[in-house]
Amino acid sequence: MKIGVVGLGHLGTVTAACLAEAGHEVVAYDPHYDVHIHPFRDDAKDPGVAHLWAEGERREAIRVVHSPPVDSDLIWLCFNVDSVEEYEPTIRKIEHSLGGAKPGTMVIVSSPLPVGTTARLDGRFPHLRFVVQPENLRMGRGLMGFKSPDRVVLGISIPNDRAMLVELFRPFVVGNSGEALLFMGRESAECVKHGLNAFLAATVAFANEYGKFCLEHGANTGDVVRGLKSDSRIGPRAYLAYGDPPGQHLSRDVDFLAGIAGGIFDAVKVSNESFTTGGVVR
Repeated sequence: MKIGVVGLGHLGTVTAACLAEAGHEVVAYDPHYDVHIHPFRDDAKDPGVAHLWAEGERREAIRVVHSPPVDSDLIWLCFNVDSVEEYEPTIRKIEHSLGGAKPGTMVIVSSPLPVGTTARLDGRFPHLRFVVQPENLRMGRGLMGFKSPDRVVLGISIPNDRAMLVELFRPFVVGNSGEALLFMGRESAECVKHGLNAFLAATVAFANEYGKFCLEHGANTGDVVRGLKSDSRIGPRAYLAYGDPPGQHLSRDVDFLAGIAGGIFDAVKVSNESFTTGGVVR
């Protein structure tokens, strides 16, 4: 399949490299790409990405172009979004990138954008088929996150799109136990990303507040963290400290929800912002 990957930050670079390895013809595009500056593929920050990208270019499975890949069989939107202030500029870049796309083309939206964005794009481009696939790549573990995900959330509005998506993601979910592909409505998939980051940020807020309590009573926060993560109900992969990223990405969704819904999201925002970067618990 010829897949146009739009946006060559961390998300787009990993996506393009993995799709090329899986046998697809990848046409990569970024409106700010400069032929003299490589996209984000620094092995020091995400091991293996540079090698996989170079291998894709060597096999001519990845080709960087300098205009939107509107003749692709599928377009995958991968612009990184670090803050709520980037929402509107990113949506404008997406709209520019989709101008001229072939009627009926499936467009996967992985860029982390506010709920309602896909419906807005659908109104602007009713001849395209939009799917929401919230990104779930952590810096430093990008390849593992894409090639062997815990699950893939897919928001669709056309039931017949399931078959194409099952085939597209089959190489990346082989061997997964349980329901690896989680199909739902597009707005539900958009809300999954907001809710996931907000929930993780809430655990960080709890850890910061509790870490301060531990320090006041002479406890070693490192030991406390080991004790907490050893419990299967919390687990070794728990977010118990703000990182950078994912800290900035957690704050993006908390900022959005605090501005829209308030309540607990206000409290999480205030708590996390009251601690220095990294928080009390390390």
